[in-house]
Amino acid sequence: MNTFQFTHWQLRLLEGNSAVPQSFPQDHKWLEAHNPSSPITEIFPDLLHHKLIPDPYIDKNEAHVQWVGHQVWEYRSILNIPDSHNGKTIELVMHGLDTFADVYFNGCFIKSTDNMFTRFTHPVELQKGDNEIRIQFRSVFEVKVPYDPADLQEGIKSRMFVRKAQYHFGWDWGPTLVTCGIYRPVEICIYEFNKINDVYVDYVVKDTATGEVQIQVKTETTGNVAVEYTLTKDEKIIWRGNSSNPSATLRKVDLWYPHTHGTPHLYTLTATSLYNTVTTSVGFRKVELVEDPLDEGTAFFFRVNDIDIYTNGCNWIPASSYLTTITPNDYDEWVNLFKRANQNMSRVWGGGVYECDSFYHACDEQGIMVWQDFMFACGQYPGDAKFTESVSIEASQNIARLRNRPCIVIYAGNNEDYQTIEDMGVPEDQFYAKHIYEQVLPDIITEMYGGNKVSYTFGSPWSRNGLSAADLTTGDVHQWNVWHGKELPYQEWSNLAGRFVSEFGMEAFPTYETFKDFITDEKEMFPQSSTVEMHNKAAGFERKLAMYTFQNIHLSGFQLKDWIYATQFMQSECLSEAVLAFRRRWGQKGKRETGGQLVWQMNDTYPVTSWSIVDHYKRPKLAYYGLKRTSNPIVVGVGRTVTATDGTHRGSSLWKIAPKAYKIHTWVNNLSGESIGGTITLEMYYKGQVRKNSYRKQVVISKNATTECFEVPMQEICGTFNPESTIIRATLHSDDVVFAAGAYWPQPLKHYPQPLGTPRVKILGNQVKITSEYPLKAVYLEGRDRYLRFEDNGFDLFPGEEKAISAACASGLSEDEVCVRYHFDC
Repeated sequence: MNTFQFTHWQLRLLEGNSAVPQSFPQDHKWLEAHNPSSPITEIFPDLLHHKLIPDPYIDKNEAHVQWVGHQVWEYRSILNIPDSHNGKTIELVMHGLDTFADVYFNGCFIKSTDNMFTRFTHPVELQKGDNEIRIQFRSVFEVKVPYDPADLQEGIKSRMFVRKAQYHFGWDWGPTLVTCGIYRPVEICIYEFNKINDVYVDYVVKDTATGEVQIQVKTETTGNVAVEYTLTKDEKIIWRGNSSNPSATLRKVDLWYPHTHGTPHLYTLTATSLYNTVTTSVGFRKVELVEDPLDEGTAFFFRVNDIDIYTNGCNWIPASSYLTTITPNDYDEWVNLFKRANQNMSRVWGGGVYECDSFYHACDEQGIMVWQDFMFACGQYPGDAKFTESVSIEASQNIARLRNRPCIVIYAGNNEDYQTIEDMGVPEDQFYAKHIYEQVLPDIITEMYGGNKVSYTFGSPWSRNGLSAADLTTGDVHQWNVWHGKELPYQEWSNLAGRFVSEFGMEAFPTYETFKDFITDEKEMFPQSSTVEMHNKAAGFERKLAMYTFQNIHLSGFQLKDWIYATQFMQSECLSEAVLAFRRRWGQKGKRETGGQLVWQMNDTYPVTSWSIVDHYKRPKLAYYGLKRTSNPIVVGVGRTVTATDGTHRGSSLWKIAPKAYKIHTWVNNLSGESIGGTITLEMYYKGQVRKNSYRKQVVISKNATTECFEVPMQEICGTFNPESTIIRATLHSDDVVFAAGAYWPQPLKHYPQPLGTPRVKILGNQVKITSEYPLKAVYLEGRDRYLRFEDNGFDLFPGEEKAISAACASGLSEDEVCVRYHFDC
């Protein structure tokens, strides 16, 4: 079989309306695509390449390019196939056109498409010499809207009737850039009657201890094809079979694990016929979604290879508004950011796309589990026969592409559609797409996967037994009562945990270098500028961001760098507090009250202030490092409870002057496979004074569990220290080995005593060594004249510690190149 890809695309404006700028060329001249050698391209990068539009990512240019999505654009490419192909089957394969497209081949109309997530195939005849394809992209705004749909998301309601990436229509973290183009490659496929179309390795892990796996290779072919199978690992042949003998029992198989619990082993299956060869990677693992009964409700966590897995993860949105510009290397780097932050799951959000193979391959290789949404988000979608048929084809094709991927452990029918129906008061008989989520999609998964190798939930969030989508006792929950909803203080995370928290978050500004990248007018480089605000899409962000920051963080200035540090510091504290609260509820086996969390969100589609922990240019915010620390295998939690001894209620106006009693409680969450014997030692810090070894207790920390260690009245151990303003640090250690440490800082942070000195900093090569005689909160390292990425940042520093932090830079650091700031120095 021979395959030829179309490249060297050209484009032109075919039909324009009155919104087209007068400066735009009206001669319908063909223009080269921005990357001629690429098989994929789209309208915004192409127009930008020819300087026909201002860069939508820069300044407030987004507003000046909205006309682009309302026009008819035409692309063409020419392919010369010199050999004769008489008697052979010739197909035009379009792997993804975005979105309303009319396809012409050698002047003949071939097909109209209306789903960017679907592959279309059509027989064609080649002519001698050049063969031309033309694709006319009509505006998706032409879609017919048969009813006024409920919509949780501000934006264009007609989006729900278009099978296109929903975020293109604008979201509360991204721009409105309604693009079009060749989203996935277009090919000519030539074969002699027969070929292998698809190979699926169906298997059952019979014994995780011995690695016994039963496999059956299933092959979809055109015609009667004899197929030979070879399974290899590291170029070593593990098994051979054929279409007459496609099954085997394998022993001592190396299983695939999330990287936090083992090695993500991968094998290669090669299917060979006389006509073509198909190769796929496969990993063998046993995965279960555990929803066992609890005292109240049911659990929700994943068990992989018979190990209960606590999920530390993040939500993933498309890495660009221009999907065709994301490279395989970009995906490798993004997935590696998950891994380096001790995250073991990525949720592919339902308002984006089914990601390209490079993303899933990186997750397979690096041991990142994937929660895969189907592409529906925050809306009342249709459910008529035509729409359902299109979705069925879309789901079948994408599941076929993804089902050999060991990283995928669960599919969800949609993002927040049940919540939309509930919150907007939509009658049950107008929940048109419900049968898609509850019948169509699960039936396709069952048919295509076969054995129990993947889980499915009707939506995210979705609760069992007819309970509200916001219920905390069953299913997963999107917990937005911090920031959205009730706008609760982030110190209340412990009361907001569900069985699995699949969304929660807090906004923060991106790095200063990112602002410099998208703001060209120096006068706009301040927190309240119109350009800064243009690059924040969240409703009410000014008030909410100010509220959470001013409630918690001491500010000594309001320049842009001050506000960046303050918001990133606040975001880091908020998310770290949440993760610790959720991890505490992991409990013991059989009593898993919370099975994990997914931070909203890992990344951005363009330069913006959002909930991301890494900005569009892969520059981590302080929350990235905070999440990395609180996702370590072993964490120590330290908390303080306060009660009024005279019975005054916390909400009373007399609370501040009421006499109080304080208690310290400690716990350890140990996600490793080994129990720990050791000692927890408390240290207390108050106004430059320290009480070392103020309390010690020997403990045994259970493996893969949370161990509640002790609770002790502060008045008994803090001596003359004021318990209201005392910092408490707990260290879990055995002799000279420190397993983990945690600290409680008086809340709100803006009230605790200011440090009495400054840190000492030494530069050695590309390493910064830093010490302090006093506790310092959120120590932040940054380059004075260039962006520097450090392996850790925003950390707390205690007396007796020396932090050695390396910077990723080719050359060494100079003595005056690194700036250091910390809380109360901001």
